[in-house]
Amino acid sequence: AMAESNVDKLVSVVADHQELWLFGEYSTEVWYNSGAADFPFARREGAVLEVGCAAPHSAAKADNSIFWLGQSPQGKGVVYRADQYSPLIISNRGVEYAISQLTRTDDARAYAYQQSGHTFYVLTFPTDGVTFVYDASVKDTEMAWSVRSTYGKGRDRGNAYVFSDGEHLLGDFESGVIWALDQDVYTDGGLPIAWERTTAHIIKDMKRIFFKDIRINIERGVGLEDGTDPLMYLDWSDDGGHTWSNKKQASMGVIGKYLPMVTFSRLGSSRDRVFRLSGSAPVRTVLIGAYIDAKVGNYI
Repeated sequence: AMAESNVDKLVSVVADHQELWLFGEYSTEVWYNSGAADFPFARREGAVLEVGCAAPHSAAKADNSIFWLGQSPQGKGVVYRADQYSPLIISNRGVEYAISQLTRTDDARAYAYQQSGHTFYVLTFPTDGVTFVYDASVKDTEMAWSVRSTYGKGRDRGNAYVFSDGEHLLGDFESGVIWALDQDVYTDGGLPIAWERTTAHIIKDMKRIFFKDIRINIERGVGLEDGTDPLMYLDWSDDGGHTWSNKKQASMGVIGKYLPMVTFSRLGSSRDRVFRLSGSAPVRTVLIGAYIDAKVGNYI
């Protein structure tokens, strides 16, 4: 048989819902078992996508669908999800810009897994050492993406994945060690898990905004086993993220101390402010939200 819609090179094949998704460089066809005696496979009528696959190992099944890094004759570096027989863009402009700045994208590889009600598509670019993660349970594409990095290695250590005997198992790209994803272990193979969350720009017609305090809704009382306080940090930028203030620190609560809420005060003023929260304590970290008490001044 021959590809009929576009004779570009076949780069990847995924079996899904008793169909074969044949990813070419610039187009995709869906074939099925027609039961014909001479040759059983036939192209599904109307199931032709004008988008191909930019990296053969980026295609992964998850959330009852298929995800992949795509390309077309018009360009590449967009992440898609199959919506029946249509390519649905799930990457946002920030992720697409970051991908466009990478040295190489055709060696990207991905895996997907489901844990605690969340389905994650993990896309790694080995040459540049960068890993992007998409959470399919979050509908807002601006909020669904994150960067995942093993401490000191740039990219996520996971290079291959399988769900076996009730465990999520990852093959380490560097050592070949097989690790298990365990939500009750708060280090990454003995290394710290450094986390960071940045707010959107806080701006109001370029008027000066005075910040009284910021209250963090985070699970408290997680504590360290030696009885000391696990710490989290806050800093901010008033120039679009080019430079950052000194970090303020606050306790996440010793074991059993659930109140009060984490609060940072005396935060100054700005016309364009971005806050950043971070931490690396080896404890359960559940960040729910943040509340800012601020007052808008005038133009002066």
